[in-house]
Formats: sequence, structure tokens, C-alpha cells
Amino acid sequence: MYLPFFFYTQQASDLDPQTRWILEGVWNAILDSRSLSFEDLSNMKVGTFCGIMNNDVAILRDIAGLDFSLNASNGGVSGFVSHAFGFHGPSADLNTMCSSGLVCLNFAVDEIQKGACDVAVVAAANWIGGGQMFSKVGSVNALSHSGLQDCLGRNPDGYIRGEGMVVFLLQRLEDVKEGGTVRCVVEAIASTHHGQGGLSSSVVMPTNVA
Repeated sequence: MYLPFFFYTQQASDLDPQTRWILEGVWNAILDSRSLSFEDLSNMKVGTFCGIMNNDVAILRDIAGLDFSLNASNGGVSGFVSHAFGFHGPSADLNTMCSSGLVCLNFAVDEIQKGACDVAVVAAANWIGGGQMFSKVGSVNALSHSGLQDCLGRNPDGYIRGEGMVVFLLQRLEDVKEGGTVRCVVEAIASTHHGQGGLSSSVVMPTNVA
């Protein structure tokens, strides 16, 4: 099997870097599993859940006067992954701000437990392509003034923007083949919001426990 990096009629160079990172991450996660082959996955129910908060590439395309590109839309990252790998199963992008990846993990575990998926891909990415989001986030006083990450401490001073990508390939522990790679075990997970005055300190901050 090969991994096609061309979608629809547009060039791969139009692809949101976050999507490209996740595509590469999924490829490597499958190879790392030593339990699942691409052929195995083609005959299984594979869910894809991607946490994507920002879309700097779309902002940059607008500034440059370029036409809208589906390849640069962060609303279809999971769809690109499912399409590229031929996955058959639920596919969804989630944006719960900084908790997007953890909420995706919660959804994936639920889908596996109820039998909607045999395997689930959980991914999250954040790419910084310009200063536009810095200005927007800074305008609501959310960025750290001290340059230190302390948004959840006793004296919160805002947060520091960072970029990166993570991909998990989830499978029931009893289904992992002998010799398969197990990086961690999710024993339990929950995601909820405790409303005003509860453990959730803001409207964009659910409480995630894994």
C-alpha cells in the first residue's frame, strides 16, 4: 500500500501542514504497532478522531488572495486520514480548544467499548504559520505576560502558544497480537464540564481524566 498525498484536483502543497503531520503520524503509528498491518486495517472498523483548534494556513491563503481549498480546511482532517488509508468507521474532527486531543481520546475509547470501532486513530496537531492568532489571542489577554506557562496555577498569567502533533492507535488490549507494541494502557477516561463555580475554570476548559 502507498500513501497518496494528493486529494481532489489540488496540489499536495495546498494541504494544511497539520493534516500532513497527522497523515505521517498515522503511518508511523501503524508501523510501530507491530500488531496491525495495513491489510488488517482494511478489513476492520477503524474510527478516526482528530483534535484541531487552529487553521493558520487558511488565514494565510486569504491574505494572499488564494481561492478556498478543501485541502486547507481543518474541518476535514479526519476525512483525509480515513480516505488516504481506506479506513471504514466513524470519522470526526473536534475542537474543544486546548483539550481537543483529550476529548478525542474519550470519544475513541467510548466508540471502541460500544463496538462501533475495532481500532481507533486519535490525533491532535497545532501548526503556527503566522502572527495572526497571536494578535487575536493576545487581544483577549490570554497570552502569558511573563513568558512562563502558568495558565492553571494559583496565579495564572496566560499561556504560551506551541506547535506539535501526536497520534495514538488504540486497540483493545486483548486484541493486540503477540509481539505487538503497547506504549500505554488507558484504564479509564472521562470528560465533563462542571459549570460555573465547579472544577472547570472557564467555558473552554472541560475536566478530562485519563
